[in-house]
Amino acid sequence: MSHNTINWGIIGTGFIARKFAEDYHFVREGRILAVASRSPERAEAFGKKYGLPHCYGNYESLFQNPEIDAVYIATPHSEHYPHTIQALKHDKAVLCEKPAAVNTKELQAMIDLARSKDLLFMEAMWTSFLPAIQKARQWIEDGNIGQVRFIQASFGAHSETNPIHRLYNPRLAGGALLDLGIYPLNFSNTMAADPISEISAKGILGETGVDETTALLVRYHHGAIAQLNCSIKHTTDHTGMIYGTKGHIEIPDFWRASKAILYRDSQQTPFQDERPSTGYHFEIDEMNRLLLENKKTSALVPPAKSLTNMEILDECRRQIGLVYPFEC
Repeated sequence: MSHNTINWGIIGTGFIARKFAEDYHFVREGRILAVASRSPERAEAFGKKYGLPHCYGNYESLFQNPEIDAVYIATPHSEHYPHTIQALKHDKAVLCEKPAAVNTKELQAMIDLARSKDLLFMEAMWTSFLPAIQKARQWIEDGNIGQVRFIQASFGAHSETNPIHRLYNPRLAGGALLDLGIYPLNFSNTMAADPISEISAKGILGETGVDETTALLVRYHHGAIAQLNCSIKHTTDHTGMIYGTKGHIEIPDFWRASKAILYRDSQQTPFQDERPSTGYHFEIDEMNRLLLENKKTSALVPPAKSLTNMEILDECRRQIGLVYPFEC
């Protein structure tokens, strides 16, 4: 960087981009300098709302801005790959919304390009950076629940069928698995911290061709199993549970966790995160720290972990028969 602060650009103006911009008030370093959308009107409205000096009606103009150091990609899943590749080719660090790609082939190409250009690339798996998730992981590492044996997590949120909405549109890589299933899968892999040895997936494909509900059963190398579910048709309980040989941990609303409770020897040990933000600023702080320290990999969400998650999602899609039209 040729300046002393970190300048961000946002690609996309939807819900998640707005959350990113709102939570930047709680970030310690840097600033958001620009936003880009396919619609000049949406870019201008977004920029006006969040006080951004540069608003672009196309993505290329943002990528060409020499002042921008890092780009947050908040477009639909199907666009993560081309937008990330474009940003990296313009020598921008990239924080790409989860899942970072649609399949392993795309993600590997993104990782390889970032590595070849010596650039920071990170998947925006914001849950992994939340203090309650970190506390639960610490309890496990400290042996408070013994060996992890069983994990449960579901993320289901009811929505009405709409063929053009990103959740139901196969051309936008819609469906429950990529949009919501990544959360319980990442949660389970984080808490188990063990390679997967076996996975079984069952899904219900809806009238638009995407999975509306998918269930996963996972076995880990050292014997733990996980029961993971996702749905865009049914609202489920969102409590994450980790059971060990000596106790267990409960995390309400695990995907946006602000609380974790350790149960052992008839005792409860609660942890409460009193953050004033939604929680996206933790991943932004991590990205900024890495940039300032000239580091290319986060210990919490390294490219290797994103790749492991993506390989599992690929296998789940293979088992339930979910193929997107642009992959054919």
